[in-house]
Amino acid sequence: GLGDVYKRQEDTDYCLRIRNLGGRILHVPTAVVRHKVSTGLGSFSSRKAYLRSRSHVKLLRRYWSLRTWPVLLPAQAAYFGALSIWHLWGGRRSVAWSGLRGVWDELRGADLE
Repeated sequence: GLGDVYKRQEDTDYCLRIRNLGGRILHVPTAVVRHKVSTGLGSFSSRKAYLRSRSHVKLLRRYWSLRTWPVLLPAQAAYFGALSIWHLWGGRRSVAWSGLRGVWDELRGADLE
């Protein structure tokens, strides 16, 4: 149901669900959306990195067919690798590790921590 994506992927999930039900997603260049920025987890928290990674993988598994995975998998490995290096470069070792752990936990179907 709605709300089963963990973090930061709600808009994408809603749009993909609408598209899969035959709806159309419209771009309205004059629209203004204001998001209240969450400060609860912090900008570079390990928890946020973990949840974002799990959500990302969950969406990929839900909406992209297995025949797209030969292209998708290397691209996602490069994305998560680069993101981890960026966090390591910034001195955020625990954030880098948490993001990778989120990917692994979602792929193996682990319970949400």
